[in-house]
Amino acid sequence: MPVHGLLLPAKKSRLVGGVARASGGFQVWQLGAETGAPTLVEINLDHKAIDALKLKIEEMQQSIAAGKATQADMERLLETLHTLTDTSDQSASIDIEGIVYPGVTAKIFGVQICFLTERSNCRIHLDAQRKIKVNPLV
Repeated sequence: MPVHGLLLPAKKSRLVGGVARASGGFQVWQLGAETGAPTLVEINLDHKAIDALKLKIEEMQQSIAAGKATQADMERLLETLHTLTDTSDQSASIDIEGIVYPGVTAKIFGVQICFLTERSNCRIHLDAQRKIKVNPLV
């Protein structure tokens, strides 16, 4: 189940093997394992929230037609939908305060990187051209 952001900063926090998804970002001490256990961390849109909001928009259209709501109410819902579906959020990142091991795949809004070598103390994020960057964590 996706969460908005996953924060596991303690020195013993690890994501090893399997899949972890969030709609905001990750902060973790260790990703993967020395054994190369396949591990996927993914930042993506919160599709459940988007689907629920789309239902509210449909209901709002009916309320406007019945005179029970205003266009301003609809505009607020549409702005919220835009916020939820905007993938240009440059702040979405995966922060590893310890080690990321080979075998880890990181995806941010569909763009991915597969780690073939060990890295430490780094931030994985999208740059302005929507390319994955791995920079030192400062």
